[in-house]
Amino acid sequence: MITSSRCPRANCRRRREVGLSGHQELPLIRFSLAFVLPWLAVFCFTWETHGKGGAFNASNWIVLAGTLVAIPGVSASLAAGAAQVLRPRRWFTIHGSGWKRVVLLGLLAGAISIPISALALYFANRTSFTTDWTRHYGARVPDGWITGVCSLLTAALIVRMMPVCRPGECRGCGYDVSHSLDSGRCPECGRAL
Repeated sequence: MITSSRCPRANCRRRREVGLSGHQELPLIRFSLAFVLPWLAVFCFTWETHGKGGAFNASNWIVLAGTLVAIPGVSASLAAGAAQVLRPRRWFTIHGSGWKRVVLLGLLAGAISIPISALALYFANRTSFTTDWTRHYGARVPDGWITGVCSLLTAALIVRMMPVCRPGECRGCGYDVSHSLDSGRCPECGRAL
């Protein structure tokens, strides 16, 4: 759990109790927005290829936007937030120099989750699986569930690769500062502890 004794916000104490302070929200948002960008590109490509012919009506486009943009974005946010609460990541701290890495890993996770979701959708919508599922449960598997689960798992695996904040380490560079707390700054990168 990350705690900070110097936080200007009044509601930050409650957030520290669950592991997130206002200082970690911006990198989590960056990761989630970067995760959604490849999905948004797929949605725009679908709009460009199918929208001109009038194959879809407005309600179909809303469902498609939810399946291709909103559900993967929420899943990535949940995965990154849960990973940050359980074991804080150094790149998700505002003082970390890894905000570019967070954005690149978000893009990578989003790009990886698209073919995984496409493969899962292909196998879920095959006639033999769909027939067995429909016979058992009375409906087919919603596409939003499949994209959500694939996005959640992909984002969780990518976030798990990020370096973890350990007690006694600088949050910016990971240098062991357990014996140099007298100066109040990291001797490696100069950041305040």
